[in-house]
Amino acid sequence: MTSADQLPEMDKSARKGVSPGPTTGVVKSYNPKRNPFGGYITDDKTGQDVFVHKSAVESAGLGVLAPGQKLSFDIVEDGFGGFKAAKVAKLG
Repeated sequence: MTSADQLPEMDKSARKGVSPGPTTGVVKSYNPKRNPFGGYITDDKTGQDVFVHKSAVESAGLGVLAPGQKLSFDIVEDGFGGFKAAKVAKLG
């Protein structure tokens, strides 16, 4: 594989200031059909975007997330040096 064929490294700067634990936020974007199969929730505490995988949404019984929708969720480590949303639930 040549350097032109290599994918750029994932930018972890977006997770700075995010810490594990329960929080609330607003759906920024969600598309379960497009890789990486999920979307982003903007954390109310930090203003940072946290990735949410479609499996977390499905396990919560939520079919689709709409931009602007208010959620509660836990921020957990994703095993790759970043964070993701888990235990997602609708608010209101």
